[in-house]
Amino acid sequence: MSHKRRVKLADRCSVSSALGMFFGFMNVVFPFAIGMSMIICMMLVGHASTGQDGTHQSAMRHPPSVILVDRLVALVNGEPITESDLLWLMALDPQQPEGTFTNRAKRLRLEQAIDQQLLYQEAQKLPAIDVRPEDISRFIAELVRQFPSESVFRRRLEAVGLDGPALQQRVRQQLIILQFIEFRFRSFVLVSDAEIQTYYQSRVARLLQERGETPPPLDEKLRSVIEQTIVEDKVQSDLNDWFEEARLRAEIVRLVEY
Repeated sequence: MSHKRRVKLADRCSVSSALGMFFGFMNVVFPFAIGMSMIICMMLVGHASTGQDGTHQSAMRHPPSVILVDRLVALVNGEPITESDLLWLMALDPQQPEGTFTNRAKRLRLEQAIDQQLLYQEAQKLPAIDVRPEDISRFIAELVRQFPSESVFRRRLEAVGLDGPALQQRVRQQLIILQFIEFRFRSFVLVSDAEIQTYYQSRVARLLQERGETPPPLDEKLRSVIEQTIVEDKVQSDLNDWFEEARLRAEIVRLVEY
């Protein structure tokens, strides 16, 4: 007799599942930086000053230098997304080859950044979510292991100007998003025995039989794997529906076309 099986909500999602979500929903690290609307802000360092004799000292003593602050690419309910956010998203994705930060890639990352901003704004409506320093450190350590080496990881961060404190802040925000997803979506997912049986017959057994292989028995270990797969599929489907509705409600202004 089939019955519904509620998927238990852990106190905190595991690092592995968190990383899965980290690169999930459109391949979902939270962008959050301050920018200026389609303007490259320049600051002149070393303004001319007046000496003790009252004369106007030359600014050439401290030659002006141009500092690129950032460029605002979108607003989500008034909150900024900058081009650096898009570069940071690409740099932190081990599946994104180095040196391939094309306009097409930026366009895809912009949509990802918008979705993550919507999630973060919604998460902030909940009571304070606890993110411990050790959670952040554990997440970063596991993230580093997704790259060929730590030096490769650090090089990618340096190339886009993402330093340690900024990385920790972004990971903290991402963990808040992940906990919101756990609370809002995954904790309500139900998987029935019938669904597990159907998935096994139509996906697992059928695929192996087409290859001329004998399907393994549906034991508890395989059942657990199938159950988690169905859970993730349902969460992704619910998220897609949520994104569609959230985008309709939100005020999204794109300021750059890639």
